[in-house]
Amino acid sequence: MNSPLRKESVDLCSVTTEKAKEFVNFHNSYFGAERSVENWLWQYTAYRSDKAIFTGLRNGDTLIGTQGMMPILMNAGGEITLSGKSENTLLLPAYRGQGLMEDLYDYAVEICRARGFEFIWGFTEATKAFNTFGFKIAKMFQWFERPGSNFRLGASSRLKSHQPLSSRMLETAKYMVRYFTKIRKMALPEVDAGNRCRILEGAVGTSELKEFYERIRAKHPWLISLAYDEDFIKWRIGNHPFLKYRQYRVAEGARLKAYAFVAEKEGKARIGDLTSEDKQSALVLLDRITRDYSNNVASILIPLNPWDVSARETMEALRQFSFSPMPPGSFVLRSLSKKKQYEDLSDASNWHINGLWTDGYWV
Repeated sequence: MNSPLRKESVDLCSVTTEKAKEFVNFHNSYFGAERSVENWLWQYTAYRSDKAIFTGLRNGDTLIGTQGMMPILMNAGGEITLSGKSENTLLLPAYRGQGLMEDLYDYAVEICRARGFEFIWGFTEATKAFNTFGFKIAKMFQWFERPGSNFRLGASSRLKSHQPLSSRMLETAKYMVRYFTKIRKMALPEVDAGNRCRILEGAVGTSELKEFYERIRAKHPWLISLAYDEDFIKWRIGNHPFLKYRQYRVAEGARLKAYAFVAEKEGKARIGDLTSEDKQSALVLLDRITRDYSNNVASILIPLNPWDVSARETMEALRQFSFSPMPPGSFVLRSLSKKKQYEDLSDASNWHINGLWTDGYWV
């Protein structure tokens, strides 16, 4: 090593564009990505920047590692609590195997404790490292996919990816097999909205979301879900720097029965969140979404926790609309709290995970 190593915590309340460029360029150069400074600033400074955490490890003046924690308010069993989404975990290969990333992570966790985080979570396949960091690992995240009608767009997007040519050809071949195997079975089912059920577009109100989740929690009192307050909706849905969300609602009279946030990007329609009180409401919503998007996209995607007890009827509706599961991904979780209700968060059936937990932070 050329110089003594030092850890630092970035003051996100006053971070400059030039400072942000350093972190963005660090990640872009390693991953071969083209992430923008605007994206990074939105992610860490546009929502609760007083709680957001970004730490770095330097060898002299050279940045060699980073660890971020995004503050996300959760409703955990009816109580609003602060959690942290683990992001931007990276240590340059030349410095690995010396315990430096674990040391940087512990440093970030101590700041989390000081700022009142009850637990930390994230999505990663680096499960061995996160097990070392004190996390529990679970397969609680899974994408479900329905092919769209735009085959050309689906094939070309795979051929134009940044992967090696052999990988691109393999992924394109797999896509072609899936497409032509399934497309013959992709007729939309008949869905009867009923006399009282109506579908609406337009902003989903935070007050109706509150009442909606109160009814769901009456059935599932230990549910852990995003706390949809006005600040979060404005930041995550309204002011997203590169995703434009279309909002849907299903109502019975004045009562919200289901809602969805959908964004289209790179030939895919991503359902960031589709939550329903019953299967019929989910079917009505899926019927509208698939009719709105199928002809223009290569696929329609939605991520869920397959063990989520509150999403069982939604998953039944997805199967009826020929959505098929992709291989599950790893969800990592670490409790920081001394409160009894947060000591054991390992019951997978309580976690109401959706695409807003992960999609759209990194491109």
